[in-house]
Amino acid sequence: MNLFEKRFGALLCRFFLTTIFVAGVSACAPKVEQHPNEGRPLPRSLGESIPAYESVEISVDTSAATAIPDDLTGVVTLRDALAQALLKNPDLAVFSWEVRVASARILQADLSPNPEFNAEVENFGGSDVRRNFDGAESTFALSQMIELGGKRDKRTRVASLERNLAGWDFEAKRLDVYVATTKAFMSTLTAQRRNDLKKEQFALATRVRDTVEERVRAGRASPLESIKATITLEASQIEAQRAVRELQAARDKLAALWGAVTARFDRVDGELEKVSPLPPLADLINRIKQNPDVARAEMEFELRRSNLALQKANDIPDVTFNAGVRRYEESNDSAFVLGVSIPIPVFGINRGGILEADRRLAQQKYRRQAGVVDVTSTLKQTYREAAALHSEIVALRETILTGAQRAFDAAELGYGQGKFDFLEVLDAQRTLFEVRERHLDTTSAYHSATLDIERLTGQALVSAPGRSK
Repeated sequence: MNLFEKRFGALLCRFFLTTIFVAGVSACAPKVEQHPNEGRPLPRSLGESIPAYESVEISVDTSAATAIPDDLTGVVTLRDALAQALLKNPDLAVFSWEVRVASARILQADLSPNPEFNAEVENFGGSDVRRNFDGAESTFALSQMIELGGKRDKRTRVASLERNLAGWDFEAKRLDVYVATTKAFMSTLTAQRRNDLKKEQFALATRVRDTVEERVRAGRASPLESIKATITLEASQIEAQRAVRELQAARDKLAALWGAVTARFDRVDGELEKVSPLPPLADLINRIKQNPDVARAEMEFELRRSNLALQKANDIPDVTFNAGVRRYEESNDSAFVLGVSIPIPVFGINRGGILEADRRLAQQKYRRQAGVVDVTSTLKQTYREAAALHSEIVALRETILTGAQRAFDAAELGYGQGKFDFLEVLDAQRTLFEVRERHLDTTSAYHSATLDIERLTGQALVSAPGRSK
């Protein structure tokens, strides 16, 4: 048995040397050219300075994370809300872990086939000289499959591109959370302004009612005017209560973006009224390439092309080498066993996979084009809406608001002097607050439209400083 063990050990050494040699030859095959965008995609400029959630296995600036409190209290700025949401949004965390899952698939794809140990015993348990193990033949061998056609490199590249797609999905979700948080913040700020406006309207209605009652007591006005003033006051109180409920709902919606069930902060602080004109549409169209969805479609086209190359490589038969030693118990002799196994692709190996990958590549080409057209069309439509809203804001601010305020002041003063009747005062009051609410709603809608444009282009607009707090 000592001679057998020596020979078997020598055989193992020869086998592994042969395997290393063949694997080296395979490794010398032409490598797949690396794509210039290899690796995780860089974040778009929109909100890139604010840390976002990353799974614990990824290196992240923990100093920024530890600066974020468990929940927000007191007065909250937009940056506070964004920092909280981007680090704690549950949906964003899901996409971050998907990147880690895809990275694990790269590790698996880069593995080579493992060698196999085979043991076989023949000619035993029979009769006469073949009884027991007296005439047995024992074979111990190792086999190793060598992948040809660069399968390992192509398989790893496909897995890497899939990881990059997951990275683009994460980046798209990061922008979605950024935009959703900013919109929720602006909605909360709008609800605060409306709440303040309703309180002011209620106070004004109270003042008008007191003026009317004073005139009624002096006999200079009909008691009917006092009833109308009281009804207007009660209606203002109902609207003020509704504004409080809407504000609480907006606060809870904002807090939900960082995973809180109920808002614990008191107020949000921002510059709702500050707006700036839009940049030229042509400049915005040139930024479409920064849209992560457009970039993802381009990356997916590269994935489909790499997958086609992989499927073609899978159509090349692999070679399996085996080597071992055979022991003859009857003569107490040993001999080497060598072998090679090569599939004969008479009926083809992967013709269906190649055809599917080729058609997927053609499909993605048109899907990529359709995505650019869709983003461009949406950008143009949103731009027109935002431009119209900006024009309306300018008109309301420079002409209509000023005129409505002057009309109410004149009507209130004239009523006190007996120059106007009460209906004119009510009409002027209603017009004033309708115009102020319209200005508030139009400003909020403008910010929402500009945020949609920022999401489509991946960059902040000139008007962004209005939300800088």
